Amino acid sequence: MNFRPDIKLNQTIRLKRLLLITGAASIAVASFILFNNLGSVKNAHAAAGSETLDSGSFIINMGITPQNNNNALKPYGLIYNLMVGNNVPVKWVIEPAKTKDGADFIYNSVQYKGGTFIVPAVYITSSIKTIITTWMSSGVQGIYTTSPITVPVFATLTSFPTMIVDNQGGVQGFIPNYFNNAGIPVSTFTSGIPSTLTQCHDLWVGPHEEPNWNMHKYLYDLVTQQKLCIWSQCQTVSMLEGCRDPAPPNNQLNFLTSKGLKCWNNSAGRCGLINESHATNAVSPFNHYYAPDPVMQFMGAASGAFENGGEQWFQPLSTGQWLSTTKRLITTGTSTSPNEGALMVYGDAYGNSNYGLVMYEAGHNLTGSGNGAEKVAAQRAFLNYCLLVGKIKALLFSTYTIPSTFNSNETKPVSVTVTSGTPPYSYQWVSTVGGSFANPNAATTTFTSPIVLTKTNIAIKCIVTDACGRKNFIAVPALISTSLLPVKLTSFTANTTKENSVLLEWITASEKDNDYFTIEKSEDGKAFRDIAKIKGSGASNKIKKYSFIDIKAVKNYAYYRLKQTDFNGQESLSKTIVVKGTAQINTATKIFVYPNPFTNYININFEWNKKEELKIQIINMFGTVIYTDKMNAEEGNNSFQYTNQSNLPPGTYLLRLTTAQSIIGDVKINCRKE
Repeated sequence: MNFRPDIKLNQTIRLKRLLLITGAASIAVASFILFNNLGSVKNAHAAAGSETLDSGSFIINMGITPQNNNNALKPYGLIYNLMVGNNVPVKWVIEPAKTKDGADFIYNSVQYKGGTFIVPAVYITSSIKTIITTWMSSGVQGIYTTSPITVPVFATLTSFPTMIVDNQGGVQGFIPNYFNNAGIPVSTFTSGIPSTLTQCHDLWVGPHEEPNWNMHKYLYDLVTQQKLCIWSQCQTVSMLEGCRDPAPPNNQLNFLTSKGLKCWNNSAGRCGLINESHATNAVSPFNHYYAPDPVMQFMGAASGAFENGGEQWFQPLSTGQWLSTTKRLITTGTSTSPNEGALMVYGDAYGNSNYGLVMYEAGHNLTGSGNGAEKVAAQRAFLNYCLLVGKIKALLFSTYTIPSTFNSNETKPVSVTVTSGTPPYSYQWVSTVGGSFANPNAATTTFTSPIVLTKTNIAIKCIVTDACGRKNFIAVPALISTSLLPVKLTSFTANTTKENSVLLEWITASEKDNDYFTIEKSEDGKAFRDIAKIKGSGASNKIKKYSFIDIKAVKNYAYYRLKQTDFNGQESLSKTIVVKGTAQINTATKIFVYPNPFTNYININFEWNKKEELKIQIINMFGTVIYTDKMNAEEGNNSFQYTNQSNLPPGTYLLRLTTAQSIIGDVKINCRKE
C-alpha cells in the first residue's frame, strides 16, 4: 500500500519552490499553473485560500490514528448537525501542496491532518457549544483555539445534497450503515429507482443493483442536462458503464471511460454489449494519488476495504482508456496509465465540466469485518464526496448585501439574490445576538442592530429554501460598535400615575460632553413639542438616573421622546415611547375578532348603539397607526373584515374602533406568517 506522490504533486512542490525563488511577480503565473496541474474536476482540487479565524474557534481533529467510527466518522454527523440543523458554516481546511497524510496546518505544536474541519468562533453560541460537547462525548476529538489561527480553507461548507439511493438490488442497506456510523440521519436520502429521479435530486447512489439501459437510461439526460451527480459501488460500476442505447445515437453510460469497463463477470451479456471481463482479485501495489483532493481526505490506506464482493477493482476495455479528466485516486498494479486498474476514481461525466460528477468505489460492503481502519477510510471517501457534491449543488448566492459593520441601534439594508436551484424561494433572516429585520422573510429588507454598550461580534444569516426543499444559507460576521453619541442611554420609560399624570424616567450608563436633555411630547406620534429641559451630567462613567412628571392629564394616548444635546450643539433623538391615559371613553360591547391569531384576514363583530361613521385602525406596539379604514355602523350588530393586503409583519397589534370624537374599543390581535 503506497502513498506515492504522482507527477502532479511533484509539480506542486516544484511550484512552491518557484514561488519562494521568484517572489511576488511570479505568484499570478505560478498560481495559474498550479490550478491547472491539480485538475479541473469542478475545482475540486484544494486550491485553498488562507483565512484567519478568531480565537475560540473549534478545530475538529480528523487525523487521529488509529481511525475508527467515533474519531473519524462521527465528525461528519457533527458537521451535518451544524450545517443542516443549525445553519452554522464549517471551514474545510486542506493544505493544497500536501503529500498523503501530510499536515494541513500546525497549531500549538500539533499537526492537524486528514482534511480538518473548523467551526469559526463567531458562530459558536452557548447552544452550539452544547451540541459540540454532545458530539465529543460520542468520540469526536477537537479543541477550542486560544489565539487567532491562519489556515488554508478549501471550502466553507453550508449544504448537504438531496439524494436518492437505488433500491433495485435489494442490498442498499449498506448505505444506511455508512450514515449511521457517521451519525447522519438516514432521512437524509430517499430510496427509489432511476425513473423516480427529478430535478430536485442532486445525487444518485447506486450500491449493488445490476443496471440495464431500460432501467437506467434516465441517468443520461439527468447527468448531462440537470448536472445530476452519481456515486456507485461494486459490480454496479462495470455494468453501468456498459449500458448502451440500442437505438441511434447509441448513447452509453460510460461516464468515466472512453468505451466502458471490463465486465466484473465473464457471463455473456452481464454488462450489456461488453464481452471482455477481468479477474476478480486485484494486483498490488496499490498507490494512493491526489493527496490534496477533497475526496482523498482520509488517513492511511483505503485499498484493503475493497477486498470483497463481485467487483473489487475496475479497468477500462483493452480498446479504451480512462478519460483524461478522470482522477484515478487509488490504482492497482495492473497495466499502466491511461488503462491502469483502479479501486477508486471520480471525475466529470464524459469529461465535460458542465455535466455532473461521477465517482466509483470498488468492494461490496465498506462496513464489514476486517480491515477496520481501511474501511473507515473508504467510508470517509464516500462522505467527502457527499460534502463535495453538496458544495457544488448548493443554492448559489450570486450577489448579496450584508454589511460587516454597524453602530449600535443602526439600520442598514440587507439583501440576497439566488440564481440556482428551483424557484420560487423562501427566505429567513436571523442574527446571532438580537436586532430586528423589517421583513425577515423577504429577499431585500433592512436590519437594525441591537443596542450594545461594548463592541459586539454578530453573525447575520439568510437561509434560503427552494421549491425542491434544497436549503442553503449565507452567514456574514459583523462587528457592532458602541453608539457614537456622547450618551449611552440604557432605558427610557413612561407610566401613568393615579392623578393621570405621566412619570418619565431614564437611565444613562455613561455620559460625555452631555449638556442637557429635552423632553418632547406628541398627541398623534407625528407632531412633537418641547415640554421640559433637564440638565445633563457633563461627563460620567457611572449610572445616572433622571425623571420628570408631566402633570397634564392624558385623555387618550401621549407620545414621548428624549432629545440629547452636547456642549457642541450636536443632537440625537431616542426612540419614541407611548403611554395610554385613563380618561373615560365610550365603549362598544361584545367585540369579537376571529380568527385570532390570523394570517390573511380577520373578522370584527361588535354591537353599537346608533348609526354613525366609525374608523377602524391597526396600531403597532410603538403606537404608530399603520392601517385606517371607515365603515357605516348600524344600531345593533355590525361586522367588518380586514384583509391583510398590506402584508403585516408577524407580531402583536392593537385593533381600534373610534368615532369622530372618541375611542370606543381596543382589542389585541396577533398576526402570524403562513
